[in-house]
Amino acid sequence: MISRLVLPLVLVSTVAAADPRAEVQIDALGLLDQRVELSATGLITPNLGATLTLADQLDGTSRQVALSLPVFAQSAFRGFFIEPGMLAGGRWSSNCLSCAPDINKTISAEVLFGWSWLFDSGLTLAMAIGAQVEVACYDNDCGIDPAISPAGYFKLGWAF
Repeated sequence: MISRLVLPLVLVSTVAAADPRAEVQIDALGLLDQRVELSATGLITPNLGATLTLADQLDGTSRQVALSLPVFAQSAFRGFFIEPGMLAGGRWSSNCLSCAPDINKTISAEVLFGWSWLFDSGLTLAMAIGAQVEVACYDNDCGIDPAISPAGYFKLGWAF
């Protein structure tokens, strides 16, 4: 009976310990801000990935989609990385139930610098910090100067 349980555990750790080609993550810091952010990364080359991130504010006031290209200095999901990307999102509010919502749609560019850890089990930790700048805004309330704001994350995930 015990050998039936040990074999799957050995196989999972063997698959995870090999050079991973993909990763799924959740942003732990986003949960503190009542924001759910899920990411999926697939490798294009051994040091370059493509990441799709979907984010949603739990109160339903904003949604965001991002596409980024993390460039790893060492092998994938390990060590220092630079992650340029584009974000598109919307934030909406309404002061009354019968009124049309006030929608603010933006497109932003960002650059993050970070560090990633990959453990033998396949668990990954990644943290990054950087800046994003508003490239386009589709609202009457947009400012004249592009808004530059800090950006970053602390993600937990699994690579396989």
